[in-house]
Amino acid sequence: MASQVAETHDHAGKPVHHGRLRVNGIRMHYITAGTGPALLLLHGTPKNSFYWYRIFPLLTEHFTLVAPDLRGFGYTDKPPATEGYDTKVNADDMADLMSQLGHEKFYLHGEDRGGDYAYALAASYRERVLKLSFCEMLVSGLGLEESNVWSPEMVTAQFREQGVWCWV
Repeated sequence: MASQVAETHDHAGKPVHHGRLRVNGIRMHYITAGTGPALLLLHGTPKNSFYWYRIFPLLTEHFTLVAPDLRGFGYTDKPPATEGYDTKVNADDMADLMSQLGHEKFYLHGEDRGGDYAYALAASYRERVLKLSFCEMLVSGLGLEESNVWSPEMVTAQFREQGVWCWV
């Protein structure tokens, strides 16, 4: 039986373009394909650009998709944990990437942690982001901090919602 390697393809079945650029002081890997207005896709944690492999064939006929491996993930550089993993730095990474790829204005979607970065990018570069969408994410400053507190009350409430009882 032959081994198959998963690959991301566009709407015509062609493999996407893999590239690397130096952005905001790091080497960033990205994939891109398609025609039309640019749509930047930001993955969550612990994922990478391959996360979007099922979306690419559906959208590349209408959009030029750009899906980077965010700072610290996939084939992008992984600086020390104390250097540049905040939302502002990641927003600057994405703005620099899109500029280098020739996309001064673009649509933007973030999933999970990528939603947080997408929100920061849209807030910091309002004139460049045409529309923003995000899913599966509470945005920092708008509920994320409160939902991530590991207190006995929060743990018990989360298990209770799932039908599991836990006493801490």
